[in-house]
Amino acid sequence: MNRTAFARQPLRRRVSVRRGQLQLLRVAVVAVCLLMIAAATEPAAPEGSALPSARGSVVRTGPLAALATGSGRVVPFPHAAGINALVDAIVADGSGGWFIGGGFDSLGGFRCLSIAHVLATRQVDRKWCPRLTPEGGTVDVGVSAIARRGQELFIGGSFSFVDGERRAGIAAVALASGRVLPWRAPHLCSYPGSTCRYTGADGQANVIVIRRNAVYFTGGFARVNQQARFRYAAADLASGKLLPWNPDARIPSPRTSWRHTLSAAAHALFTTADFTRIGGASRNGFAALDYVSAQAKPLRLSMTPCSNTNLVVAYGRIYVSTCGADPNASPCAVAAFDSTNGQPIQWRPSLPEDTHPYLCDEPIAAIAHSIYIHRSFGDLEGWRPLIRVDATTGQTVGNEHLFNGAVFASAPAGGAILVGGDFTAVRPR
Repeated sequence: MNRTAFARQPLRRRVSVRRGQLQLLRVAVVAVCLLMIAAATEPAAPEGSALPSARGSVVRTGPLAALATGSGRVVPFPHAAGINALVDAIVADGSGGWFIGGGFDSLGGFRCLSIAHVLATRQVDRKWCPRLTPEGGTVDVGVSAIARRGQELFIGGSFSFVDGERRAGIAAVALASGRVLPWRAPHLCSYPGSTCRYTGADGQANVIVIRRNAVYFTGGFARVNQQARFRYAAADLASGKLLPWNPDARIPSPRTSWRHTLSAAAHALFTTADFTRIGGASRNGFAALDYVSAQAKPLRLSMTPCSNTNLVVAYGRIYVSTCGADPNASPCAVAAFDSTNGQPIQWRPSLPEDTHPYLCDEPIAAIAHSIYIHRSFGDLEGWRPLIRVDATTGQTVGNEHLFNGAVFASAPAGGAILVGGDFTAVRPR
């Protein structure tokens, strides 16, 4: 969760007002402060409640919105509460429900920091709650990655302990109970030197992919188990032992905030980031990595990555945000490539034209032979569209939804598509 620092500035000029005016001013200041506190702490309106709008009905949802699969209607769902609450990761539980991770204090009134399980009935599972805690109370806890395999759930984020057991940035919990598992998770450290022993040095896994008896992950770390692993690493699925797999990514500015992505295909692990070299080869922001050797495969894409490039691999294609691919489209548009040979595919999604210099279209998910694309820059009122297009033709499918913030994750289950981000309201259009 984001923190805001408030600084007090001394009042350096004298103001003369009459006593009655001064008293009125004090009352007004107190009232404004009380309103600000109420806005920050008061839970949002009940799920599914609509507020009147001149351009349509606005539904206050908090950072989670459930959209009915057929109609696209916003349906009731438990509310995620907390200051600057957000949702970073969503995974279907295989039984019609979802596992949800992010930065929040409670879900549906049930207090469980930054992770929760919602059943197929859309009720919060109050018996399921991994206890995530930071080291020394130095930072807030958060979950930015969730991956499911069998009866195990692998989670990554900013935490140092799970159920009291030391787990720095990545852990495994039981699917049924939420209790931490004995999987000896690697220790992630955010610093390249020997400072990993210091409080606040823990790194975090932001993306987790499970493939071929291994857990691959990327995120904010430079060392794993005191071994050099810059941003990329892999651990044994059964034991948690650190594997020799090491793409050795080279990034011009290690302090960059570019997004790192991972997506699995049958023959390679695809990744995008701001690297210039990875897997022993020169690569400009995109690479296909071998699952065993971590070497870069010959497959390359004719693309220029954006700072917030996102990647979706589905239906034999790679859907990725790329800058300048189409002069008639957004500055950072979604392009499609063959996932086997990397050749570009003539595919252009039917999206509203906009040439704003900061605009970027991001593929969020592949669901039911459709690609969900989110526009990172909103209109004058701050509404950002989430548009569903056909994976083959690029034509718009169904209704468009506008969000008053960013969309980070989505997953279908139980007749609905659950969408998460840092928004607080949705407006169907």
